[in-house]
Amino acid sequence: MGGELLFGDVAELIRNTVHPRDIDEVPYIGLEHIEEGTLKLGGYGSSKDVDSAKSAFHEGDILFGKLRPYFRKVIRAPFDGVCSTDIWVIRSKNGVDQDYLYYWMAAEDFVEFATSGSEGTRMPRAKWEYVSRFNRSKLDITEQRAIAHILGTLDDKIELNRQMAQTLESIARAIFKSWFVDFDPVKAKMEGKQPEGMTEEIAALFPDR
Repeated sequence: MGGELLFGDVAELIRNTVHPRDIDEVPYIGLEHIEEGTLKLGGYGSSKDVDSAKSAFHEGDILFGKLRPYFRKVIRAPFDGVCSTDIWVIRSKNGVDQDYLYYWMAAEDFVEFATSGSEGTRMPRAKWEYVSRFNRSKLDITEQRAIAHILGTLDDKIELNRQMAQTLESIARAIFKSWFVDFDPVKAKMEGKQPEGMTEEIAALFPDR
């Protein structure tokens, strides 16, 4: 499509500040709830458990941790709620796809750019006026959606592999406990039974006393 897109022209910073005591109970997301570098939400709290003013967000909004941006704490909000004021709430504008903007912000070059313009030494915070100057090549909406779809599919596969790895790890731990902590195969053989869940070759490796 040609040309460039400035981040500040396609991203809107939502500045909707609320106080928890003035609203009904909703989920609360702090920086501690966003995993570092994984683009995943590790958990959330309740608005009733926080006191200071927070930023309201809607499902689908992009949440970007501006404090120590090099931690790459970026997610898409899975529900409506409130978050720390150290988290930017962002929506796309001017015809840019929201999912494409999310991957734009999750990219390492954007995070590095935000980090390079951070203010503060011990508690560096990304500066909106600075990141607004970041640019990418201009793409039409079809190309944006295609890119977001491909990256989203890859994210889904990564998450599936992670879940499979966790499942296999849990199975391995359960087998280890059964075989080498509780000694279930040995107990079964002591009772003259065939140990469950293993071949005869493996069962032969265990003693019967």
